[in-house]
Amino acid sequence: MSAGRKAGGQLALKKVRSVCEKAVSLRRSLSHPYCAAVIVAAGSASRMEGTDKIFTLLDRLPVICRTVEAFQKCSLIDEIVLVTRPEKLERLSRLCPAYPKVRMVVPGGETRLGSVLAGLRAVSVQTQLVAVQDGARPLVSEKVISAAVVQAGRCGAAAPGGPCGRGPTDGHSDGGTVSLPGETRLPESGISAPSGLGQVFAAV
Repeated sequence: MSAGRKAGGQLALKKVRSVCEKAVSLRRSLSHPYCAAVIVAAGSASRMEGTDKIFTLLDRLPVICRTVEAFQKCSLIDEIVLVTRPEKLERLSRLCPAYPKVRMVVPGGETRLGSVLAGLRAVSVQTQLVAVQDGARPLVSEKVISAAVVQAGRCGAAAPGGPCGRGPTDGHSDGGTVSLPGETRLPESGISAPSGLGQVFAAV
């Protein structure tokens, strides 16, 4: 085959691939908005007296894996970005091959807000919605995630809520935080379009 024909064939193949990629992207956008999950696991473990919550085993798997697994299984989540402390990057990265949606693991900031911003900077350019989740909260369900994504797609932002427990205090012996029956709490998670991230920050 001549060099000219070979070059022409390669160019045609690139065009076919480009058309296919655009078709897949269009089909995806019509089915649901491209949603990236930013899972923040950059705490210092100060309240746990040095015990790292995210690597603590929960039914034989680290807590962070349980959290990531919930988003991995959700069909409305397209990619995952993990945010952690610089010294945990290598250890956390070793857990990621089991979860194909994980795009990357990035170092967090000095504060939770700084860590969320670090995750936002790492999402793909085609991202239309961003789900923010605390990595140390592994019991979020696929159903809750899906419902929040759907609602955020309709309204621009959403945060799941649930009834508080019946205890007079919320795990604080000094009574600093009181939970009354019938109250609704917004957990440390939320989903928003990039233009509405202020609403998510208000909810977390």
